[in-house]
Amino acid sequence: MIVQRTPQFAVFQSALYQTNSLVVHHAGAVVVFDPGTLPHEVEEIRAYTEAVRDGRPLHLVYTHGDWDHVIGDAAFPAARRVASVAFGQRDTDAVLGELQDFDATYYLRRPYPLRYPQADLEVRGGEVLDLDGLRLRFFAAPGHTPDGLVTLVEPLGLLVAGDYLADVEFPFVHNSAAYLETLRMFAQLFSGGAVSLLVPGHGRPTGDLEEMQARQREALAYLRALRAAVQGGDPAEPERLIAHSPFLRATRAEHERNLERARAEFAQG
Repeated sequence: MIVQRTPQFAVFQSALYQTNSLVVHHAGAVVVFDPGTLPHEVEEIRAYTEAVRDGRPLHLVYTHGDWDHVIGDAAFPAARRVASVAFGQRDTDAVLGELQDFDATYYLRRPYPLRYPQADLEVRGGEVLDLDGLRLRFFAAPGHTPDGLVTLVEPLGLLVAGDYLADVEFPFVHNSAAYLETLRMFAQLFSGGAVSLLVPGHGRPTGDLEEMQARQREALAYLRALRAAVQGGDPAEPERLIAHSPFLRATRAEHERNLERARAEFAQG
């Protein structure tokens, strides 16, 4: 369903994992970010996109290659796809298996095939894509996954964050050192005054700068406590910081995985 809408964009949120998809229709292009998740939700995004497209070029931008962010890809056959270089280096067969398992588990049928997207344009971060007046500024964002990509949509000030800075989950960490660098990048973006709306991969979008900065600080505190805990620090501190996470019953296992990965990270030097 649409949770936020203006004449230039709409944010759709899935009933599953509160996963956000964004459709921007401004100037000379239409851009869809991470279309998902359930079949009727993807169809709603597709129908909206076609209604506002008016013959303009269509682009799909992927924040990363986790299954819940790419499952709607084939519903947009005419789109040009944009993702990070590392997006194409994932184990695509494994992700495809997750897509197939999800639909099989819930007896879901879709009017399009399941597939892992192939990017027509790969970016490393630092590039700007000018779509006839709609500018997309890309930032490499590893840490949650190696292939993370954050996009600032200019001139609207929309920051599409992928699986960072959600209000419904603590950081899910692939590499804590890389995650810290990505959090520093967010701090710089927020201090620069260019962001008017943060659209995280999950949970509530926010246009409140103080809220954006608070989410960044909370994630930073958790990462620092996590890294300290596996180096002989207080093991209870990261637990304390996630105690009020709204879906901890379901996500506690992610905290345990965070600890395992951080231990392995430091063991490797």
